[in-house]
Amino acid sequence: MAANLTFYTVDDLRLGQRRSNGPGWQLSEFGKQSEAFHHYRSLDAGKVKVLGVSNGVQALDLVRCVPIFPEDKTGEDVLVMDYVHLPVWCKNAVVAQLAQVCIETFRIRYGLHQFALFPLRQKNEKRAAQKKFKLINVEGSDSPIRWIYVASVGWLSPAEFKKRYFPPRNGGFSYPLIMKYRVDAVNKDGRILLLEIAPRDYERMASEV
Repeated sequence: MAANLTFYTVDDLRLGQRRSNGPGWQLSEFGKQSEAFHHYRSLDAGKVKVLGVSNGVQALDLVRCVPIFPEDKTGEDVLVMDYVHLPVWCKNAVVAQLAQVCIETFRIRYGLHQFALFPLRQKNEKRAAQKKFKLINVEGSDSPIRWIYVASVGWLSPAEFKKRYFPPRNGGFSYPLIMKYRVDAVNKDGRILLLEIAPRDYERMASEV
C-alpha cells in the first residue's frame, strides 16, 4: 500500500516479548499487505494475535484478536484505535485507509481504545441528532460522563467503572465493552440535559469542545 510501510504479525501477546532464544511471542514481518493478512488469518483465534504496520522506526498495531466477553474461549478481531490519537500516525492517510481495509476484510465490529471496546458502527440518524448539543462537564468533575453502560453488566458510574476495569485484569487482554454513555449536555436554547449517546458520538462531540 505504501513503499515506506511494512507489515507484521504477532502470534500471541500473552506469551510476552521473546528474549534471545527463550520463550515469548513470535513476530513475523512482511513486505506485502496480502502476505501479512494471509498469515494473520492463519494464526489461532484462541490467542491474542496482532496485525500491524511499521514505518521503520515505530510499530503500530491495527488489528488484535481478543475475547469480547470474559467467558469467550476464542477471540474476535477488533480495530486498535491508536492510529487516530498518536501524533506520528493520526495524519497518515495511508494508515487511515488501511484501517478501513482491515474493517472490511476482517468484518470488524468493535474498536479498542484505552483498554475498552466499543461498537464501530451506529445509525446515521443518531449522529445527526447530536449536532444540536454541546457537552459540558459534570459539576465537580473534568468529564461530561455521568454513567457508562457496559455490555452484560449495566450502568456504572465512572468511579465504579475505573475501580472494576483499571488496570486491566485477566492477563491484561480482557476489556469491557462500552455500549453507551449518559452525559451532561446543553442544547441551543441553553437548557442542560442528560443525554444518552453512543461512544463514537461522544468522541466526536468531545473533539468539538
